[in-house]
Amino acid sequence: LVQHVIELRTDQDTLVYPILFLYRQYLELTIKDIIRQALRVLDRDDDGGQTHRHEMPPLWATCRKLLSDVPAYEKIEGINQIQRLLSEFHKVDPASMAFRYPEDKGGKTSLPGVTQINLRNVRDTVGKMANVLDAVTTLLDMELEYQQDMASST
Repeated sequence: LVQHVIELRTDQDTLVYPILFLYRQYLELTIKDIIRQALRVLDRDDDGGQTHRHEMPPLWATCRKLLSDVPAYEKIEGINQIQRLLSEFHKVDPASMAFRYPEDKGGKTSLPGVTQINLRNVRDTVGKMANVLDAVTTLLDMELEYQQDMASST
């Protein structure tokens, strides 16, 4: 969608909400998946209900807490930037509603004071975040595979 807006130089006003919603949804679901993966790696049963929330900072806090117990996690480059960038999304859309609709149920503008959004910058920033989150997912996959190999060899 972003490429469509860039190439055709049209439809930005129509597509900006779905684009931002999809990026935010991707980040939220990816973090929830990482929490679930980390719980499996750490052989823990419960995330305290965090994966049922939509607010990015508490999700990321849960994620970071779990990941701190995973070997080599701190070596992932760019991991410390994720919290700051998620906070930016949270400021604009704390409950995952502002990007869904141009107005809330009361008729108030979802993004008051926002007159321009650089979709190319959002795309590039989320792309960098995706690279870091993919590295975390890969680390967890490798750790789980290692654990399974160790369990099968004993």
